[in-house]
Amino acid sequence: MAYSLPPLNALRAFEAAARHLSFTRAADELCVTQGAISRHVAILEDHLRTKLFDRSSRGVTLTKFAEDYLLMVGEAFQTIDLATRGVSQKTSAEPMRVAGFPTFVSRWLLPRLPHLNEIHPDIMIRLQSGIELVNFDRESVDISIEGAPSSNANVISDKLLDVELVPVCSPTLVNGLPLPTCAAELQRYPLLHTLARPDFWPYWAQQVGVGGLESARSFYFPTSAHVFEAAKEGLGIGLGICTFLEKEFAEGTLVAPIAQTVRYPGAYYLNVPLCKLRQSRVSRFRSWILEQAKASAPADAG
Repeated sequence: MAYSLPPLNALRAFEAAARHLSFTRAADELCVTQGAISRHVAILEDHLRTKLFDRSSRGVTLTKFAEDYLLMVGEAFQTIDLATRGVSQKTSAEPMRVAGFPTFVSRWLLPRLPHLNEIHPDIMIRLQSGIELVNFDRESVDISIEGAPSSNANVISDKLLDVELVPVCSPTLVNGLPLPTCAAELQRYPLLHTLARPDFWPYWAQQVGVGGLESARSFYFPTSAHVFEAAKEGLGIGLGICTFLEKEFAEGTLVAPIAQTVRYPGAYYLNVPLCKLRQSRVSRFRSWILEQAKASAPADAG
């Protein structure tokens, strides 16, 4: 049997806008912009060849046709909802999708997940990492941890951690050089760079008043996590993010021979769509990670 159906995204936008009598609240519920709701409603009105909303300075009201249509559409959505819940309960058991910068995920978040599991054993997480900013309108992501706050008005952003940079290396370098004692001496050493943050070394050098470091013999790695591992092997001098190297500093596998720490202008942010915060697990994860960030003081790099 062939069904005569309107565009389903437009139908969903209409149902939310009609139920709230507000395009803004419908946009918040569906995690889209108010403009997207307006476009979908216009598409549906064109498909049905009739007007659905009367607009005035006081807001929107439904036309008589729209009132009747909402009743039928609402019943249809309820039927679909009941059928879906009856077929499977997997929705509530699906892992929460968390995207994050690779180094943050591997060096800061992963070691803290056992604590999350201890206090919130029902929260399962599917982690994905990458350096591209998340587009919540296009990607199936519940939460992102990125190097900038979201520019999406429907996303709430919280700063988690500042980025404090300090030169780090193994206590023993493979080329036999003694450890540097000042920033000017770094020109004699291989420098370890991260391609994800290519401005780390130039920014640090500018802030401490040394130049020419870009001419030093260098190695390049995909992420800061790779830089840390290369530094531990004695390959050269890397820029360490203090908060991520507490264990290495405590164990002595990495040292900071030049204690000139520079705060990088970027930071790590938690970005969560407002509509996702209605989910208990998302709200609880946000509260948990904000508490963890507050308790995570930069390590003493001495």
